[in-house]
Amino acid sequence: MANLSGPILQLQPSMKILLKVQTFFGKSSKLFINPLAPNSVGGKALDLHHLFVEVTSRGGIEQVITDR
Repeated sequence: MANLSGPILQLQPSMKILLKVQTFFGKSSKLFINPLAPNSVGGKALDLHHLFVEVTSRGGIEQVITDR
């Protein structure tokens, strides 16, 4: 039988701090986003890998900003 007394999921130290801050401010606080939630902009899902590929194929962030 497995020992379940220890933590099942090991969190990175930065994630532990984020969770403590979220708990301090309350779970309904809009100051922090859920790091496990999908990325979105304007309520629409955002594929970060696709965004990275597009920006780099267009010459990088500086070029994209200049060309807009």
